Amino acid sequence: MTDTPTVPAVVTLSDASVDAIARRVIELQGTAPAAAASLPRMMTSDEVMQVLGYSRKGSFMAAARAANVPMARINARKFAFAPADVAAWLERAKAQRHAVTVTTVAAERRRVRAAA
Repeated sequence: MTDTPTVPAVVTLSDASVDAIARRVIELQGTAPAAAASLPRMMTSDEVMQVLGYSRKGSFMAAARAANVPMARINARKFAFAPADVAAWLERAKAQRHAVTVTTVAAERRRVRAAA
């Protein structure tokens, strides 16, 4: 009998599978750790893109970085966002759009008055 070296298996799990495994482990342990229960569910970049209406990941990530939105790097290409941070980003964007609109209208009124 020949000894063949064993190669470790590489298994790729989806987020849903990891969540299901975590739920099952917690169920088998009997109780959820207090820290885990208080953590918010993180949103993937794809989920945030869908909520905010982005279709291109590059432009979305550039906008998120420019707005200093806190994000957790999961791996080289995957990020997670806290829902509260996404909501704060959206509110800041709405306030900035409103400020730009008001400033633009006021500037236009001044220009019209000056021309008259």
